Amino acid sequence: MFFAEELCEYNSNMEKQFFNEIIEILEEENPDAQLADGFNEALIGVSRNHFHHENTVAVYDAEQIIDILVVRDGMTLSGAHEFFEFNVQGSYVGKNTPLFIWTS
Repeated sequence: MFFAEELCEYNSNMEKQFFNEIIEILEEENPDAQLADGFNEALIGVSRNHFHHENTVAVYDAEQIIDILVVRDGMTLSGAHEFFEFNVQGSYVGKNTPLFIWTS
């Protein structure tokens, strides 16, 4: 049985391992893939759209990014949405730009 501290450490290690696996895929398939700085916890996978000859890119959970902005940065919910729309999702840097999805 896990104690609370051990469970948190286990979850943290699993999150790091998952993040590292995603980074390895991106480095192998598209070394030019861009990441959203400061939002590692919201990275949920990659998108492969080779049918249209597009690059493999990072995929983030938009709702998790909003939560990070509220909790970590102390933004209001509406402020976090506005910041996300203009400064994160709106910062297109070409075909290697991450995708942001809403999961609910």
